[in-house]
Amino acid sequence: MIDNASTTGFNHCPKASLRLAIAGLLLGASVTVFATEVNDIGRMDLEQLMSVELETVTASKYSQKLSETASSVTVIGKDQIQQFGFRTLSDVLRTVPGFFITNNREYDNAGVRGFDQSAAYNGRLLVMIDGIRMNEAIYDSGFTDNALPIDMDLVERVEVVRGPGSSLYGNNAFFAVINVITKRGGNYQGGELAGAWSSFDTYKGRASYGRKLDNGLDFLASGTGFNSAGQSLQIPEAASPGNPLGESSGANNEHDKQFFAKANWGNFSFEGGYGRRFKGIPGGIFGVDFGTPASSLQDSEAFVNLQYQKALSPKLDFTARAFYGDYDFKGQYRYGGTLISNLNHAWWSGMEMRLLSSHFDGHKLLAGVEVQENWQLQLYADSSPPVSVSQDDSHDTHRVGIFLQDDMDLTKRLKLSLGARFDDSSLSSQSMFSPRVGLVYQMLTDTVFKLQYGKAFRAPTIAQQYYTVYGIPSQMPNKGLQPEQIDTVSLAWEQAFAENWHFTATGYYLKQSKRLGLENLDSFQHTVNLGADIGYGGEFEVQRRWDNGALLRSGYSLAFAKDQDPANLDPDVLSNVPRHLYQLNFMTPLFSPKWRGGFDMQVLTSRTSLQAKTPGYTRVGLNLLYQPITYLDLSASVYDLLGDNRLEPGGTYGIPQEGRTFRLKFECRF
Repeated sequence: MIDNASTTGFNHCPKASLRLAIAGLLLGASVTVFATEVNDIGRMDLEQLMSVELETVTASKYSQKLSETASSVTVIGKDQIQQFGFRTLSDVLRTVPGFFITNNREYDNAGVRGFDQSAAYNGRLLVMIDGIRMNEAIYDSGFTDNALPIDMDLVERVEVVRGPGSSLYGNNAFFAVINVITKRGGNYQGGELAGAWSSFDTYKGRASYGRKLDNGLDFLASGTGFNSAGQSLQIPEAASPGNPLGESSGANNEHDKQFFAKANWGNFSFEGGYGRRFKGIPGGIFGVDFGTPASSLQDSEAFVNLQYQKALSPKLDFTARAFYGDYDFKGQYRYGGTLISNLNHAWWSGMEMRLLSSHFDGHKLLAGVEVQENWQLQLYADSSPPVSVSQDDSHDTHRVGIFLQDDMDLTKRLKLSLGARFDDSSLSSQSMFSPRVGLVYQMLTDTVFKLQYGKAFRAPTIAQQYYTVYGIPSQMPNKGLQPEQIDTVSLAWEQAFAENWHFTATGYYLKQSKRLGLENLDSFQHTVNLGADIGYGGEFEVQRRWDNGALLRSGYSLAFAKDQDPANLDPDVLSNVPRHLYQLNFMTPLFSPKWRGGFDMQVLTSRTSLQAKTPGYTRVGLNLLYQPITYLDLSASVYDLLGDNRLEPGGTYGIPQEGRTFRLKFECRF
């Protein structure tokens, strides 16, 4: 990537610090006043709070209290999604310690613990819907924007497990595992219509219907449509005699549709979805041509999951599932009048079986096997005019994983978790072994320490091994790639204090090896295994929830990342690494029970890019929710209130952002 932090028209606002201080003072005052007007949960120590705390199904593939897992887990519930006005999974992740989002006007890319993923399509994250793998089989993309085939209105909660997860999930569970857990039909008991109008002529509509019948059948079906004309961008550095303002008007549009259905009856469950996202690429971004016809891309993904779950005995649970996935990508990029087209398609199927046993006192044993067959991975590329086909081939691959985990109580206060997974992939000659060790020690009734070591991997993709494009830039295949690996050690301290508050501090050290990245060879590029990266830092979070639904959550992350590749002349500099990251989220009832408000803020410090520094920003969001009658919700939202998020690293000139935007929304139940 190439960026220019000094792009005219996108300079960092010098008053950002003052505005941030004012916003913080106002929020602090509101918290102080509000805290005197609400009832507390009660005077509980940590041991008592554990009995009412949230659970996670992602950390261990079975329901487990957050205090019992050595992993760093953040759970974002549906109340936060609604009251903060979150539109996509990216909005949710912005509130998670250690996460930041980079939008390159094609996709949202999630950075984790200082490491950007803009060149990896979020392939170092495992993204799931109800435990179903959503990373597609060509690029390993883990979508966090509208390309993820689920409407956020259908989400019950999002579980984010930071750190390696390959001991249970295998490939892609590198930096984190994200599980989007959807609502059930019983959450609706009828129909729901929703609509929204937003900045830049953006419209969204949704129709959902769900019920739980007397015979136990629970079902939900939903469809969503989205259409946006998009923002008219100006890139002064790209100005020309024919385009003196450097405008890319009309090439930033987006058109999406999503369908989702699920059903549960007895021991059986079904789930399926489909999403298609068309996105115009603004002129000048990554050097594509200005004007019409514009460059564009389209992602389509479908999934089906059938599951059977039964308690074979009071101490033995059995789960079996079969899944199917399909992915299409169509990219059209125009450079100097030449059209470069990519038409890629994949479809796959597989199965997973696992047993969960508690036969032995103090032990929870989990064992399972997962198999996926990628029946068709088709790569096609051409350029025109005249039409010249540079690639047209198809491959089939497979992966097999076997995993085992034992969560044991060594003493009343000390828990040990041992897990490991063995993976074999036809894309790599090297099989992967991913161990995990975790300790949870409840030192005092209100003090818990967690220590964890884990190893994870990301296998090379079919695109990295075989992708060939003759264009700008050109790429060559490399069939000798090995999986990249990461070793992570983390230590966490959880503390309850002042009777109602909960504080968490986590320190971590990680080392990546055999990194997959692009290397330049004369006029060509190809993917190779590079040297090592190391990262270390800390994540701090304080939280309090009141019994009327109010929530205060604040986090700070400090990240250091270094490139250990001997070919790098400056190993202390990595692109797009924010050293400091601060998050603040506060939601509360207002005026009366019919009114609720949400305030969220993220502060990101400056980042080094390939040419200069990209300014930091303070991103503030406000959401006002009003329920005039039981069956109607109205909301008004403002995103990036200060207009401070102006430029992201990437592209030729840096990527200009939307700035301040708004949304008006209604939800009607019947």
